[in-house]
Amino acid sequence: MRQAVRKKLIFAAAASSGLLGLIGYPALKSVYPIKNEPTIIDDYVDLPTATADLTKDILLPEGIGTGTDAPIDISHWLLLSLLKSKSSARRERALDELARQRRWNDAECMEIAQALDKQDIIHLARTVDADIRLFLKPPSISRIESFLESNKIEKVVKTILKEVAEKADSCSSCTNFYTNLSIRVRPDSNLLAMSDLTQLDKMMHLESRKRRKLAHNDDVIRLKAILNNIICGEERAVKMAKSGILLVLLYFRHKYKDDIQVNSLLAQILANLSASPLTRDYIDTNGWIHILVEYTRSEHLEISLPAFKALANLDNEVKAIYNNHIYLLAPLHRDQKRTNSDVIFVHGLVGSVFKSWRQGSVALDEFGNRCSPKNFTPTTELLPINPNDDIGATSEQLKLIDNPYTRCWPKDWLAKDVQGLRVLAVDYPTALSNWRTDCDLNKDSLRQRAIHVMKQLEAAHVGEQPIVWVAHSMGGLLVKQILVLCDEWLKLEPDSEGANQVPTSRKFLENLSKQTRGVVFYSVPHKGSNLDWIERRNLQKLLMLTTEVIELQKGSPVLIDLHDKFLNLINRSELDVKFLTFAEKSISSFGVNKVVQWRGTLVHEDSLQFEIGPIYKLDIDHAHTCKPHSKEAITYKRTLEFIKDLISMKQERADEELMPFISFIL
Repeated sequence: MRQAVRKKLIFAAAASSGLLGLIGYPALKSVYPIKNEPTIIDDYVDLPTATADLTKDILLPEGIGTGTDAPIDISHWLLLSLLKSKSSARRERALDELARQRRWNDAECMEIAQALDKQDIIHLARTVDADIRLFLKPPSISRIESFLESNKIEKVVKTILKEVAEKADSCSSCTNFYTNLSIRVRPDSNLLAMSDLTQLDKMMHLESRKRRKLAHNDDVIRLKAILNNIICGEERAVKMAKSGILLVLLYFRHKYKDDIQVNSLLAQILANLSASPLTRDYIDTNGWIHILVEYTRSEHLEISLPAFKALANLDNEVKAIYNNHIYLLAPLHRDQKRTNSDVIFVHGLVGSVFKSWRQGSVALDEFGNRCSPKNFTPTTELLPINPNDDIGATSEQLKLIDNPYTRCWPKDWLAKDVQGLRVLAVDYPTALSNWRTDCDLNKDSLRQRAIHVMKQLEAAHVGEQPIVWVAHSMGGLLVKQILVLCDEWLKLEPDSEGANQVPTSRKFLENLSKQTRGVVFYSVPHKGSNLDWIERRNLQKLLMLTTEVIELQKGSPVLIDLHDKFLNLINRSELDVKFLTFAEKSISSFGVNKVVQWRGTLVHEDSLQFEIGPIYKLDIDHAHTCKPHSKEAITYKRTLEFIKDLISMKQERADEELMPFISFIL
């Protein structure tokens, strides 16, 4: 009896529940529309079921627009679904719309940030003017400290650096110097490889100088130690990433949010970590993409350029890898057109990608004569400047500069005036004297430096399209050395012992030689500089002159031999390489740590003269020949015409190669 009653009760409950579900579900749905993620079947977007009031506000693929007053906005879910479409056009349009829209509240932006996969996040970060709210923020300083389990940041960094420093490998003297200084190694410790006593002297000097300054300097040295260890090799970079170095870096980011030098070091560390496939995944976590997007919008090149480099390295659609010596200046965003030519900028002695190519303050007429006031003194910055300093021009000087001011004219002018260019910049450390450096970083000869750069140019896929080199001062010598090395290595038999020791592939060497179309020389000392005191051996030791400065002495056998080999290469080459030369004719001045003050013509006319191509003599000093005051400057106009002519010649060659095929078809 009880069992029969129980069965009847269960049946009645089930029937009533079903009836309530049939009646109540539509009523409930009409009040609270259910937000489901749409699905895609063969590129058809199946929208979640919604009320009439909601469906009118949904963005359709054929006409993406905006709506108002929606109970629940599912438009972002539609766009997220389109990112999975088989159609690349739909994916691109959805990504652009995600970046462009500002209709979503913070909660909906958080939904988008959490729903995006890794590559979609990178693509969105490389889209122009993407909403910063679409990227997950980094954890707060309190959470970081809790993760570190109350350990002091100094102790954590010291532990990580000690672990990577235990294995002795072929790292630079700067890597060992900053590492030892960060972990406070005693001079008699076995960890401190004392190759020469100057390292010990510098350590003691810097240590005493640091005691008189704020803790900021300690943190800068720690960051330099981290950066140099990552650059040293992939094994060290992976070990540091696994040890949680990126979480430690977030602490520095919070502590020095507005400090240019610290954030520049952080951006460079991220850029170098992004170059290795073994360390890229660590950057996706802890909100670093959000920080990189913020960095790309900085007005300081020291911060923005490494951030753009890092995002390009993280993008799987970008085949090139930009290592520490190579910077991408254009195109910087994902949605820009594909490139068909490379223009590579190479700075000179004591220059850098961050300052060598800025807008100048000396106005020249179409003949290269100065048209500035007679009492106007240009800002000659041959020596490195503090990133926190301004451009160094007075209000009167600024009046001579076209607004808006650009700190990198290849990025802001050239890339816009010539469509289809990939603009790269080679960056390498240089110095006049080791007196001005914390460690002896400038021991490489011109040949050794060229080999380092060539390996990184190959990783950046240079040589796959026509190349125009633009070089200032010592940078021109570096370009010549690179092309001469290509020629020398191509002469080796493919399977010979010498060919097996070549650090780059033979295909890269062939492409680099064949694709070189032209070279622009800005004040290049082909046969040496006019610094007579460089030739005095006693002064070389007293001033601790660097290797590159000694090689630049007038009549240097190294430079004379290089020049002869380069001319021989150009004269016998089947390639039609064009040249454009700009030469200085004004007095330059600079000093070496206030010990030697020098004023005069830095490079004589016979050394500036290149035997092939036109030459323009400028009433300007050595440092400013590569810094046009405006787009109307003779240096920029002639360089722009030169590059445009070479690109048009490339197009004509392509048309000529296509003509036999067209004739055959006809």
